[in-house]
Amino acid sequence: RISKGGYEGGKEAMQHDYGREKTVRPLPGGSGFLYSITDGGGDYEIKIWDPRVKEYNPGEPPKKLSWQMDAEYKRMLANWKERHEVYKKYFERSPGQLVGKLDVEAAEFPMKGAVQVSTITVDEDYRGLGIAKALYGIVLSILKLPLTAGSRQTPGGARNWLSLVNIPGVDVKGFVQIDVDEIDNDDDELHDMIMQLGGQFISKDEYSEYWAFDVVPGTGELKPAIKNKLSELYDDYGVAQTGLIAYWRGQ
Repeated sequence: RISKGGYEGGKEAMQHDYGREKTVRPLPGGSGFLYSITDGGGDYEIKIWDPRVKEYNPGEPPKKLSWQMDAEYKRMLANWKERHEVYKKYFERSPGQLVGKLDVEAAEFPMKGAVQVSTITVDEDYRGLGIAKALYGIVLSILKLPLTAGSRQTPGGARNWLSLVNIPGVDVKGFVQIDVDEIDNDDDELHDMIMQLGGQFISKDEYSEYWAFDVVPGTGELKPAIKNKLSELYDDYGVAQTGLIAYWRGQ
């Protein structure tokens, strides 16, 4: 977890992402927004645009800090204005106001094509409208790629993940990765306990086993629940990773 202020994102974080998009399409649902997808060879950049906005909005200028000298603040303000003159030119070549952006990267996960959230941010003026959910939905229902949560989440990010269960055709699971070096792969007692906890085997490779678990809001932490139970069998038991994965199962 990171605090709400650990990653502010928003308008300022997206200004440099304006540009000429090759293809934009209407976002399903009739909201009037557009979306674009840039494929970076396994990494994807997904953006949502508001074509109804015709005038560039740079956001609030920087505020003078109490310890800053006047000359230093003037330089900072001049740099801000100069930067936004460049961004304004990019905006004029764009399909509208950039209101949300999601970057995902290829994930080390045993599901074909799986990607992991790198960063996600939504314009402050558009928060609360379901933009983040729509960005995730594009990955899941349009690209149809399994999506794993990033290694760090703000409280808002955690709420967004819970909302994915409301997208028709999408399943959300918790998963646990177990280091096979620290357990006996043939130990039926261990696997029986995992299945008693609701575990569903996904796959294994040379180094790890992957098990999925149903997740329900309010049921507590996956990692402590799994680790505490399995520690009854193994004192030096290794949960290498836990996380969330969402994937398209169709309708």
